[in-house]
Amino acid sequence: MDRRIFLGAALTPALIAPVAADAQNGTENYFYPATIKVFGKSTLPIAGPGQVIVKVLVKADGSFAVQGVVRSTNHADDATALDIAKNSTYHPAARGLAKKPTTSFYDFTVKFTGDSASSDAGASSGESGSLASYDAMIASGKYAAAESGLTTYLQAHPGDQPALVDLGVAQAFADEDTPAAATFDKVTAIPDKYKAVAARAYARASSAATAAKANDVAVADAKKADAIVPSAYASNTLGTAELAAGDAADAIVALQKAREQGTASGLKPSERAAIDVNLLAALLADGKDDESKPIVAEIKTLDPNNTGVQTVVANRYIKLATDADAAQKPDVGEGYWEQAAATVPAQAATFYGHAALDEVTKKTGTDLVKAKADADKGLAVDPDNAISNYVEGYVLAKQGKKADALPYLNKAATAAKSSGDTNFASAVDSLIKQVNGS
Repeated sequence: MDRRIFLGAALTPALIAPVAADAQNGTENYFYPATIKVFGKSTLPIAGPGQVIVKVLVKADGSFAVQGVVRSTNHADDATALDIAKNSTYHPAARGLAKKPTTSFYDFTVKFTGDSASSDAGASSGESGSLASYDAMIASGKYAAAESGLTTYLQAHPGDQPALVDLGVAQAFADEDTPAAATFDKVTAIPDKYKAVAARAYARASSAATAAKANDVAVADAKKADAIVPSAYASNTLGTAELAAGDAADAIVALQKAREQGTASGLKPSERAAIDVNLLAALLADGKDDESKPIVAEIKTLDPNNTGVQTVVANRYIKLATDADAAQKPDVGEGYWEQAAATVPAQAATFYGHAALDEVTKKTGTDLVKAKADADKGLAVDPDNAISNYVEGYVLAKQGKKADALPYLNKAATAAKSSGDTNFASAVDSLIKQVNGS
């Protein structure tokens, strides 16, 4: 019988609700800048090479007003640049996950080379498949189309930085976080306006890697998220990744930072409690039981309905109990099993069963009455529990009540076989044969 019984994973990179996680990375109110819809034409001549930046006020309804030249490297081209800007059309800026159109200024860069003009995104008069068109797709929520087009574009322009940024953004908004993280890895310098998107993608990719037990990848991605946009969300993700990788000491540092950031940034009490649960897990994993006590108290104050604290504390008792049992110290293990049962009453059947089993496996001083009492507690929670039924039957058999013992032992055998625990089932069958005198 495998006695390494643990509750559900205590690590909770997603305990912070998705909207709160986005808020921590700035994407809850993320600003989608205005983009070129159609690059305009001009009949005015191009004076020569240069670059002109024109400020355009793009309104929420798509109408616009050209404001004037901001900067120019060749003023002879200013009139042509202004004419192109007037003949262009624009997608308005948007804000938030609902992408609500909003009025904003757009700095329209026109590059002149020889006898042609193009935008800063690579669009030119009559050009199709340009980066500007992919920007427009992203702004209108057509992420799959943008991703497909940008992938093709990058095959012809490998390493093109603006295209890689756009691809990463499209993947991130399509919730393809792992591919987005891989794309952002190829970007030399992520523009400020896209840092929030990249940080969120890295953090979510880290959580996915933690779930897949790819711990090195999870830690690396979480560190990138934290470096791009430091936040409680990023630090929490890093701490859970480090704890999953077995690095409790570094996890404590990251999670304490997340706790401080969460308080400073005004996270909801339930979100702060979620971070505290992860910090509690790290402290207990590092053997810092005394330091964990104020954290437990804080969780109960912040969110009395949080059940994660019970899971974390119970897992600590389970670990101590299994270690004691492995060291053949059943008297020590018994106490920890009972504490685990008291911590999570709804799942106490197996824990009380293990406590009872430790009592009957003592080399000296076995107390059958106490063993039966723990088994009874386990059966009160789950009448079909294999271990509690086994100990109940064992104690009754030892007390000479063989007829009373057999129903419990048969139940234990059935439960063990149903769960696929062949070793335990074999042990129960052997005891049944002894009770039957065969």
